[in-house]
Amino acid sequence: MSSGTIAVVLGIYEQLIASINGLSTRKWKQSILFLAPLVIGIFIAVFSIANLIDFLFEHYTAQLFYLFLGLILGVLPFLVKRVRMKQTFSSKHYVILALSFAIIIAFGLWQGVHSEEADSMLPSITTGDYVAIFFAGWVASSAMLLQH
Repeated sequence: MSSGTIAVVLGIYEQLIASINGLSTRKWKQSILFLAPLVIGIFIAVFSIANLIDFLFEHYTAQLFYLFLGLILGVLPFLVKRVRMKQTFSSKHYVILALSFAIIIAFGLWQGVHSEEADSMLPSITTGDYVAIFFAGWVASSAMLLQH
């Protein structure tokens, strides 16, 4: 998930963009007051979990892939609602969306997602396990959308 998507989900996207733009204005101090805690939090998060992510990528590559896939797809309904897709999308947007999706699938097939190497890494993982991991990511991303 991109940082922009996370900012939208957290409801701070507009303020984040305004603060970044505000760095070059007379209100730069207000911008820094908003951006400093975000930047500090990002650095703490990155450096505190970098080793964990490295370990997970090394030992649980496919599971982590499906978790992130579930996180990404789980936030899509929120984003579709947020951009009012039914009211604002024209046929041109749907064509671009379909082409983008086709390109992503083509790249996945081209890279050989189901190569012998990928199959030999996780011989004991079943299709049901992949589905469960995917939905765990979906539920985790849905939890971010719940109103507090």
